[in-house]
Amino acid sequence: MRLAAGKTALLKSKIHTMIKIHDSKDHQYYFTLCGKNGHVILTSETYKTKRNRDKGIVAFIKAATIAIKDLAVTH
Repeated sequence: MRLAAGKTALLKSKIHTMIKIHDSKDHQYYFTLCGKNGHVILTSETYKTKRNRDKGIVAFIKAATIAIKDLAVTH
């Protein structure tokens, strides 16, 4: 089973809406991934710049999308 392009876009959209961005007290930046119940299920490393944090979010979304596609193909 392969995910259609529309389903992949929807998946990326859902993941993105579950991500929250934060500034730490020491002026670094990070993001969290929250479940449907609002609980944090993942906290990223800290980044020195917002740009690097944003790159980390993009990398996470790409990796999550690939992992879910792989699960759909193997199961």
